[in-house]
Amino acid sequence: MNKRSKIFIIMLVILTAFLIESVGAVQAAYQQIAEPFWVPVFQQDFSAADQPVENRPDVGSETAGTTSVNRSLDEKGYHWEIVSSGGQYVTLPISNLVFPSEFQYEIRLTLQLPDVAKTGCAGFALGNAEQTFQTFLLCNDSTYAIYRNQGGQWTPTIDFAKADFEPEKLLEIRVVLNKGWADLYLGEKLLDTSELGLVPAYLALFAQPIQPQPTVFTFSKLVVSTATADGDSNPFGDSVPDEIARTIRLLEKKDRLPGGVSGDYALAKDNNQSLAKMGYFQSNMSGLNHKNLLLQSNIEWKSAYNRPDYKNSGCGFTFRAQNNDSFMQVYIALDGNIYLKGVRNGVEVPLIAYNYGNWSLEGKGTLTLVASDAKLSVLYNNQLLGTVTDATWIASGDAGFTVWSGTNFETGISCAFTENHLYQFVE
Repeated sequence: MNKRSKIFIIMLVILTAFLIESVGAVQAAYQQIAEPFWVPVFQQDFSAADQPVENRPDVGSETAGTTSVNRSLDEKGYHWEIVSSGGQYVTLPISNLVFPSEFQYEIRLTLQLPDVAKTGCAGFALGNAEQTFQTFLLCNDSTYAIYRNQGGQWTPTIDFAKADFEPEKLLEIRVVLNKGWADLYLGEKLLDTSELGLVPAYLALFAQPIQPQPTVFTFSKLVVSTATADGDSNPFGDSVPDEIARTIRLLEKKDRLPGGVSGDYALAKDNNQSLAKMGYFQSNMSGLNHKNLLLQSNIEWKSAYNRPDYKNSGCGFTFRAQNNDSFMQVYIALDGNIYLKGVRNGVEVPLIAYNYGNWSLEGKGTLTLVASDAKLSVLYNNQLLGTVTDATWIASGDAGFTVWSGTNFETGISCAFTENHLYQFVE
């Protein structure tokens, strides 16, 4: 063990002891504070000009297969110039970091992505002793993702999704690890959340070019902080699928669930409907009488006619239905939009439309509606499209599957609802 390792471990022990004593002494006070008391346990400012020699990261060139990387350091940061004919990723482990399970961790990495003419992604990876690792990435096409690598096989934990950031700017990717969950932030803005799925044993810088041209990534600063763990690792129970738990937790952290997260879960039967009556809809209702709930289905749709009324043809849900004249609805329309609306005393009140793609006569996707008091959230393929925060129609009512017909031709439009998840929030 070198001198730097000994110093780091001693510092970690001292700070951990201080943290336990401090939080224990004022536990009642911290219960009222949403943000944990973070104590830094590791910090590397790559752009600092006066770094001691023993703190400087590796520099120089190395080649593995068809991938080469040249690392250099200056006052602007830690530069990786990568050339890879196969778009291979490059990592660099950060030594001397440990992740005891009784704590939560905050990892902040400031970086500069490549010029937009050369596509690439960067961030960091968390891995376990079996060399399975999970990457937390920002990409210069203004997307983010969380991907898992197990035995060389990549699977998306959170697939690439759009985020609101300018890729040429200096960016901070922030991840909070707590009770088996990982919350991904862009600075202080929550992007997404997911189950970590592994016990981290190491942290590594990560970069991956998407094309064979030389691509430069710059890392500026890395800070790892710790706090006492809080909350329940599984507040939803073992019967709730991971994706449903993830959606509920994401909306809770975004303050879209004012009524809380407790509830009852059920998996409903598959439902198939078709309707050939232009300008009409029909529903298969469940008999529920509930106000706050989550509805999610994998939906496949197909129009028998090639020129239907695209906007008023689709598949989705009716909810908070009190009678035939007062209810709410959300549906995937063939024109590429998802419509959320209310009907009160027979009068339609359009609320909002979200674009999910291009028009299509047939397709498939996952639609999720989460109703919590005056807040109505819509997700498509598990990505949050938005939340109506001031819905006035919040009465309890029935819910079910609905098909909207935009044609009288043959079978009209057909809707297949599968993997139908229902979560009723405790009121």
